[in-house]
Amino acid sequence: MFEDFVLPKEVEKELHDLQALLVEIPEIKRFKQIEMAIEKNHYIHEIEELIKIKQKEAAHLAYYEKWEAKKKMDEEINRLHQELEENITVIHYRQALREANVIVQKIMKQVHEEVVRPLEHNDID
Repeated sequence: MFEDFVLPKEVEKELHDLQALLVEIPEIKRFKQIEMAIEKNHYIHEIEELIKIKQKEAAHLAYYEKWEAKKKMDEEINRLHQELEENITVIHYRQALREANVIVQKIMKQVHEEVVRPLEHNDID
């Protein structure tokens, strides 16, 4: 029923215009640049893949009750996580993501205050 809802063309255009404005905000630009750097960073992807592999291995070790080997695997996984946490590109990415999220949250709060709240209280002009 509601899944078939189609936005009116003028609303779609306004949303597209808003998106164009948002990508010009310096914090959003910075986030997109760092996001691209993360995507191109083979080292980060290798660490992420290695973590996934080691997590699967740890699950198998637990299944077969090889607790000492699992403990060592968990320590290796934690070391790899720490390596990612300390990576300067990852640090910058997380900071830029927080900044971008604050901007989006402010926009969503304003939309809620100016659009949703009046609808909830039948306070429409």
